[in-house]
This record gives sequence, C-alpha cells and structure tokens, in this order.
Amino acid sequence: MAVLRGEQGAVQFDAAGSSNATIVGTRSWSLSTTKETLDTSKHGDTFRSFVGSMISGSGTVELVYDPDATGQAAFLEDVLTTADPADATFELFTTGTTSGTDSVSFAGIITDMEITATVGEIDIVTCNFITSGTITGNLSDKAIVKTYCFNSRCLLPSDLWMSWLRLLTLTSAANLF
Repeated sequence: MAVLRGEQGAVQFDAAGSSNATIVGTRSWSLSTTKETLDTSKHGDTFRSFVGSMISGSGTVELVYDPDATGQAAFLEDVLTTADPADATFELFTTGTTSGTDSVSFAGIITDMEITATVGEIDIVTCNFITSGTITGNLSDKAIVKTYCFNSRCLLPSDLWMSWLRLLTLTSAANLF
C-alpha cells in the first residue's frame, strides 16, 4: 500500500477560473465534503431508508506567507472580491501537480483569510473556502485504500464481506444446536 506524506501535496488556484497556477508556500490543505440525505421511509416501515441529496464542501488552505511567492497574492486577495461569482478554480493535490491526477478540483469562494505574525516565528496565512458546483475527484486507487482492522487483522472491503458471511454462517449453525 502506498503511503503519502504531507509534503507531497500542493494547491493550484486561479481567481478568474481560466488557468490554475501552483501556489508557492502551501503548508497544508483540507477539504470536507458533506452529502445531505432525504428520508424516504413510509408509513408501516420498520426501518428508515434514505437517499443521497445535495453535496457541498468546505476547507482550508494554509500558507507560509511570502509576498513575492508565485500565486499567493491572487489567492489572498480573492477574499476581497465583493459579489463574488464563484468563478475561482481550485485543484488540491495529494501528490504532484499534474492536473486531473491525484487531486480534487472545484469552483469556490474564499470566505475568510487570517494572517498571523508572531515574534520568532514565520508568518502564516490561513484561508477558508466553500465549494460551488461540482466537486471532481481524480484520486487514484493507490491514493485511497480502505482497510478494516479487527483484533490486529486487517482486511480489504472484499475480504471483509467474505469474513462477515463466514461468521454469519458459523453463528447461524451454532444456534441450531
């Protein structure tokens, strides 16, 4: 299984949505996506049922502030856009900077910016954003591998299903006697 280190990530941004450029000095980024659900349960149902609905996202980009760094000025000043049409484009990379590879891309709005200057430390800028419209995931299979661990034994999802089925069969057989 591939392990990704934080230093492999990057952020690309364009305020007008034309051509993304890498923001030099990116220290970290995060993206949280949320899918609303709609209750489709009917009278007489014993269990609730749901369907997925609207999806939204929000996140943070943290930079080591450098007024001369490529891409930082446009990124930081986008928060000052009034009546923002959400035409800024973002691409957040887990590794590399090849567009459409190991990344998540979307249009969005920078909602706030905080610059921190502390004696004896580097200046840090934190920008929060919300997504607007489609969020496109271009994460490779090697970037995300879900495993499930029980009692120090780790399983892939397909193995988990088979183990659960065997356990169910053994438990059902044990209850017969």
